[in-house]
Amino acid sequence: MKRVHLQCGYEDECKDKKCLKCPRKKEKTLTLTLAEECMIEDLAVCDLQAMIDEKPEQIELIQSIAVKLMGKLFDE
Repeated sequence: MKRVHLQCGYEDECKDKKCLKCPRKKEKTLTLTLAEECMIEDLAVCDLQAMIDEKPEQIELIQSIAVKLMGKLFDE
């Protein structure tokens, strides 16, 4: 069975080998806006290829929100 991992930087040395049950924690608390919460929910439950084909403007908005969220996460 082929295992797929996130490219987090620890994937080669991770003992758990299950990204859904990742034991690593960040020492940061994060306050999300409603747009950021909706973006995460949309990506988690959507058919991404269908959304790309049918709603390209929404994908662009989701990507813009995700880039801003990355800035929050990585202090950029």
